[in-house]
Amino acid sequence: MKEIGLHIRIDYSPLEAIEKAIAIGIPYFQCFFISQKTGTFVALTQEQKKQFLALRRKHFKDLFLHGAYWVNLCSKTTTYRSLKHELTLAKQLEFTHIVLHPGSAKRLGCKQKGIDNLVRTLNMVIKKEKNITIVLENTAHGNLTVGSDLRDFATILEKIDNPESIKFCIDTAHAYCYGYDLVSDQGYTDFITLLTHSIGMEKIALIHLNDTKQKCSSRIDQHCAVGEGSLSSRLRLFAAEKKLRHVPMVMELPVLQEKKEKEIFNLVKNWRI
Repeated sequence: MKEIGLHIRIDYSPLEAIEKAIAIGIPYFQCFFISQKTGTFVALTQEQKKQFLALRRKHFKDLFLHGAYWVNLCSKTTTYRSLKHELTLAKQLEFTHIVLHPGSAKRLGCKQKGIDNLVRTLNMVIKKEKNITIVLENTAHGNLTVGSDLRDFATILEKIDNPESIKFCIDTAHAYCYGYDLVSDQGYTDFITLLTHSIGMEKIALIHLNDTKQKCSSRIDQHCAVGEGSLSSRLRLFAAEKKLRHVPMVMELPVLQEKKEKEIFNLVKNWRI
């Protein structure tokens, strides 16, 4: 499989993202519904929705929405209204997946309470939403953040009413910065084994193939251009990993000049063999 996608930033409309994706020739992409200009949700006219859907149906099978960072599913008073707004727009534009950070239990003082809140919210969402897949992403932070430790995902699967309805996104930079050693041979092997036994490869719906200049266990969520960071020696192996051959992969690159972005995209595309 020689396929790789990109996270595409938008200023005013998802039309920008889908037009760029078609121009690049990628099979799928990820975006926020948050404008990088205003920091607020984008708004689409009915005509823009029609244009988007025409392109979407012609060129793409799967599309990934990344949920807003301010949604905290672990909170007692989760920002469900915001999530509901995103889900509504995602369904209107026929996105197939929404990627969510599980959230933090910091205000609760107990990770288990945060997981219980998250499970209750997910049960409610899954019951109502049948046409979009909920995807939980691992994070880089420690302490009371849920999902940095991949064993949290195993706990969620045990507690949730319909575990078959939940999928996962694995971010390589997040995993490394949290403390999983992806650089050494043994560390890489151990990580693949952990994915197999804690989640199951069939539960992984997306890989964020990201590099970082931060150190292992730094707990700092910061990406860099693929090939310029601490994971440069391992991302090629990860991209070609046989056990992940079925999984779409997206790069979440920092803001780069178009020429540099294309160079990285063409390089990584050829890693997926």
